Amino acid sequence: MLDLSTRMGPACGDAGDGCAPGSISQRWFYRAEPSGWQAVAMNGEAGCTGIREVLPELPEHLCASLPRLGRG
Repeated sequence: MLDLSTRMGPACGDAGDGCAPGSISQRWFYRAEPSGWQAVAMNGEAGCTGIREVLPELPEHLCASLPRLGRG
């Protein structure tokens, strides 16, 4: 699993100029393959929500305590 946060929105100047930058976070799930690590799913929900549908072999203890990622 790899969590990435990317800055998004307008380029802001000094604090107080009314500009509100944002960010978006994504969680990537990878699987080891003979050719190397392969991305197999992306999800930002808390716990194992949705990811076990794509990766049923993923042990519950690896995703159960994951927090929901921010979107803003």
